[in-house]
Amino acid sequence: MKLRNISLWFFILVLLMLSANTLFMVLIQQAYSSVLQAQDHRQKSIALSNELYQETEQLVRLVRAYTITGESRYLFYYYDILAIRQGEKAAPDALNPITYWDDVIAGKIQHKLPENGTRFSLAERMKQWGFGQAEFAAFDAVLKANRDMNQIEQIAFAATQGLYDPVKQEFISEGEPHLDYASQLVHGADYNLRKASLSHAVETLLSITDARTRAEVAHETSRLQNLIVFSLLSMAATIILVMIAFNTVRRRVLQPIQQLKGIADALTAGNYAARTEQVTNARSVEELRILGQTFDSMAQSIEGDIAVRLAAIQQTKAALDSVQKKNRQIMESIAYAKVIQAAVLPSTDLVDAVLGDHFILWEPKDIVGGDIYAVARVNHGVMVAVIDCTGHGVPGALMTMITMSSIKQIISEGSCRGPAEMLKKLNALIKLSLYHQAEGESKMDDGLEIGVCWFDFDRPELRFAGARFPLLVAYQGTLTVLEGDRAQLGYKDVNVDYVFSERTMPLLDGQRFYLYSDGFVDQVGTNNFPFGRRKLHQLIQENVHKPMSEQGKIYRHALATHQGAQKRRDDVTIIGWEVRA
Repeated sequence: MKLRNISLWFFILVLLMLSANTLFMVLIQQAYSSVLQAQDHRQKSIALSNELYQETEQLVRLVRAYTITGESRYLFYYYDILAIRQGEKAAPDALNPITYWDDVIAGKIQHKLPENGTRFSLAERMKQWGFGQAEFAAFDAVLKANRDMNQIEQIAFAATQGLYDPVKQEFISEGEPHLDYASQLVHGADYNLRKASLSHAVETLLSITDARTRAEVAHETSRLQNLIVFSLLSMAATIILVMIAFNTVRRRVLQPIQQLKGIADALTAGNYAARTEQVTNARSVEELRILGQTFDSMAQSIEGDIAVRLAAIQQTKAALDSVQKKNRQIMESIAYAKVIQAAVLPSTDLVDAVLGDHFILWEPKDIVGGDIYAVARVNHGVMVAVIDCTGHGVPGALMTMITMSSIKQIISEGSCRGPAEMLKKLNALIKLSLYHQAEGESKMDDGLEIGVCWFDFDRPELRFAGARFPLLVAYQGTLTVLEGDRAQLGYKDVNVDYVFSERTMPLLDGQRFYLYSDGFVDQVGTNNFPFGRRKLHQLIQENVHKPMSEQGKIYRHALATHQGAQKRRDDVTIIGWEVRA
């Protein structure tokens, strides 16, 4: 049997049982609400009957108080009670029939009926709370007994007001009040007998109401109990069904799956001879039998494929070892190239002797790079240069070697008289080194950007020439920018006879100088914007008064903070120094 069919039948049966349980829950909720409603009706019906009894007693007390005292307020209260009962007047706000009239008579509260309040007669309220025919018949008996008492009460009211002649036993238009006679009437045996009849009629109404509401509550309670029993039976059936489903799934699905897992573990361990015929028997669902056949087919395929893969792995491992060996050789070569590139840099002793207080920030993008700097003694002074050759990494480093060799050749000849002449000669030497054949036929187009400071201490003066690089001169809080030419060196489109411009300024004690490559200002930060020349110049302006070694740390930290998680884009070089004339 298929697992899908088993699942479908169990799903339908469980859905039916859950639907039945849900229906029972809804019916139980409704039955419970009906019980609460019946109890509420019972309480309010009995309270209404008790209220009628309270009013009856209160009317008797008002009648007797009026005949004794002759105070008209008792008569007003009497008629207001009857008017409220008959729905002719609205009941006072928050009327409590047990205490309200006693508080009014005692003077604790002021009696006042609302003019626009809702009016409900006692009969209407009885209909609202479901009083039956027997209760209305008992209510009619109460009204009849009330009317019998009212006959005596009307005579007593008239005698109290001087409108009844006790001697002639008739009503008159005017006369003397007879309070004693009126009081005797409402305290006499006949009045008490009629009052007793009224009390029995009210008690009969209360008994009928109690029996009716008690039966309603018992009926709804019995219905609720029956629904609870049926619901429990339905839940028990659901539990039995779930147990049957679990046992079926365990025998037909879970146990075979556990056995298949053992076969899979054996295959994982390399035992590809393991097969599933012994576990996928007739008790298993069809899907698991098919899965077992798939396992067997996979095991056979894997056995044949493993040998091929092992051979391929051996070949791949051998190739990987060869690549790793060559990579180590390349990295060792590059590391040694860094040593060679560092060897062409000016020595630390020379830099310290020539520049004095200074900092040098030189950070190739890779192990080696296309940025380099030069410091040398020249006729009557010192030469300082920062160079950025085409590219970075190994190609850039090779360009720096050609450039530094050319610079040393120019300086060693001793005929160079300034930075502009040095750039012109360097341009020619670079072109000569790169383009052995005609420039138009060469596939190369490389060159460099450079800034050269030439200090003549005899005059004393500073001369500067640059190819795309500026020189910053700080003195007494002012930062002066000496721009280089727009031309570059060594590229095909640069004329070999190009004459670079030279800028001159006096050399003063306390001046500070800064040269940098474009790797610093072009570095993109976490905001996807470059550091920028303006930001670098402002940073130098803010820190120019600090020692050079401290400035170097500040600029390195500023670049690292700006760069964040971004990759380094280019080689970075910046040199700062102070000249003491």
